[in-house]
Amino acid sequence: MEQKGAIQVETSTLDEQKPVDTTTNTVDIEKPNKIEEQFRDIFSNFPDYINQLYQEYQSQLQIVFFLALAILTVKLLASFVQALNRIPILSISFELIGIGYLLWFVYRYLLNQDNRQELLDKIEDIRTEIIGK
Repeated sequence: MEQKGAIQVETSTLDEQKPVDTTTNTVDIEKPNKIEEQFRDIFSNFPDYINQLYQEYQSQLQIVFFLALAILTVKLLASFVQALNRIPILSISFELIGIGYLLWFVYRYLLNQDNRQELLDKIEDIRTEIIGK
């Protein structure tokens, strides 16, 4: 009987102990693996995400691209003209071209009454187109 009592006591103390949780160790190991899988999934599908973004915002992206291209073109053209303007003989020729255009404009539109009226009509058309009157 003493042996049975001892066995019962031992088993009862084992039953009272809390079970050891072995899943916490695997959860700690699985968290970085899940994060790594998510990163892999995102970066493996990255071209699809970019393609979807482009398809969704195609017209807006094209407008931004063309505006940036126009600004870049104007800056390059201005720097090219400045570089040409530093050459003495070309700067004189640019001034002569400007004076020639000014003389042509004055002769064409300002000396004749009919041409002045034509110029005023064109200016008025542009003004009504912009303002909307």
